[in-house]
Amino acid sequence: MILGGRPRIVLSLASATLVVSMAGGPDRVSALPDSAGTRSCPGANASPRTQTLDRAGQAALCLLNAERAARKLAALAPDARLRAAAERHSRDMAKNDFFDHVTPGGIGFVERVSAAGFASSGASLAENIAWGTGSLGRPAMVVKGWMRSAPHRATILNPALRRVGIGIALDAPEPGLGNGATYTADFAGASSRRTARARAARSRRSR
Repeated sequence: MILGGRPRIVLSLASATLVVSMAGGPDRVSALPDSAGTRSCPGANASPRTQTLDRAGQAALCLLNAERAARKLAALAPDARLRAAAERHSRDMAKNDFFDHVTPGGIGFVERVSAAGFASSGASLAENIAWGTGSLGRPAMVVKGWMRSAPHRATILNPALRRVGIGIALDAPEPGLGNGATYTADFAGASSRRTARARAARSRRSR
């Protein structure tokens, strides 16, 4: 529970097939001044309760890509299947009062992503989750929280991860905290088979 009704933010992450290597560049909380991301990403500093969840998700994606761009990394492309998995998990956590990458029924994030139609075989996958109350539930604050955590930041800045789906649910995954917001970000890279095909194509072109 929150003592004195103060805002709270909680983070967690999971990964599969080695997606926790730190990208190159300075290891600091953020490569951006606090105001830079919020100016360039509409809705970043607005509560999900005062804007559409689509707009809040777009703001979060914009902030993630701003951090990657500051380090000359390719932007994360939105993926509808990953977003569907992320939205379902955020809603599940908020509705059923748990905060974990594994559901109470024992289903992990790889299975959830696959169930949403994403062919995860051979792909690098990772998941960041977070929830915050009050002003800490804003996209800017959630992304800032992830960037302050070395393993979450490593996932966001991992160059092998190229796609993402972000899902936000209104409510916190604890009883009695109705003013919160719960976030899931599911990340994916290219499958090993797709990577092998791309390398073969580059090799043929270079002959």
